[in-house]
Amino acid sequence: MAAFLVRLREDHERHGVEWENQTLDGFLEALGAWIADAQGRTPTLSRSCLQMATGRSSPGR
Repeated sequence: MAAFLVRLREDHERHGVEWENQTLDGFLEALGAWIADAQGRTPTLSRSCLQMATGRSSPGR
């Protein structure tokens, strides 16, 4: 997860003006909506996002 965040920040530094969401608040809101929408259609992706965000292998552990 840390490496992903480093790459994300680097991309923002280089190409931030091209990003659809120009603020952290807007980005997090869009990311949350995307993850919520993806749940059920892509359960493996949803589990992976949860694992990256929480460091846990499954909910409640």
